[in-house]
Amino acid sequence: LAEAASGQLARLQALAKARATLDGGSNHPAEIWLAATELGWTGLAVAEESGGSGFGLAELAVVVECLGRHLAPGPFLPSVSAAVVIDRCAPDSVRSDILPGLASGATVAALGLSGTATVGSDHSVTGESSAVLGAPDADLLVLVAGEDVVIVDATAHGVAITRLESLDTTRS
Repeated sequence: LAEAASGQLARLQALAKARATLDGGSNHPAEIWLAATELGWTGLAVAEESGGSGFGLAELAVVVECLGRHLAPGPFLPSVSAAVVIDRCAPDSVRSDILPGLASGATVAALGLSGTATVGSDHSVTGESSAVLGAPDADLLVLVAGEDVVIVDATAHGVAITRLESLDTTRS
């Protein structure tokens, strides 16, 4: 798996694309994301019944390490991290609704682990989540809200995402 992933990233010139982002290029080179989805990397740690390949975190870590070694830009890490949280924590109805899109790469997610988000008695989410890696590129935000984990449509009314300047311009 490591050799195949590393070879694919070398063929895609991931390192050159990372350098291009330093010069103001896109955060999300389409060809790297497309390859990750076509090769099934986005669903490695998602259960088969939810559209993934049912491997685990060890296999996912192999691909993440290769992506890191090649400085591959894009939403891979935040999206697969969010998918793992949903796969492990969400009820069946939520998993069956959301995970197929995340496993296929058709949906991109981001994971926020800190902030002031809370869930009201009407199930509305208020507050802020700080440093949500990949939020500007995400369709869904998976956020810790007190003792809960909530899934928020990133395009929903009332959701504001602020792109922060980062030293690592390959990430948003």
